[in-house]
Amino acid sequence: MQAITGCTLGHRMLKHVNNRKYATSFIDTRTIKAVRVASLPKKPDQPTDMNELCDMILKAPEEEIFRIEHVSVQILPEDMPGFPTRIET
Repeated sequence: MQAITGCTLGHRMLKHVNNRKYATSFIDTRTIKAVRVASLPKKPDQPTDMNELCDMILKAPEEEIFRIEHVSVQILPEDMPGFPTRIET
């Protein structure tokens, strides 16, 4: 995710939350509008060969690979990007 978006955990532009799902939420912090992108479950007829699988993914429409939905999120002030507003001791 860091390589694709350029956002990093170290600069507080990326936040990891373990909710046992493979999904990523992208949030516009100015408008607080958000989109969640999740991978869809594996299809029964999905290729097992890595080259065939990569080829299938590259050619498939995004709605066959991902579920994309607008979501509502709440961001605490201390979770906003940039320097921490609160320092834990």
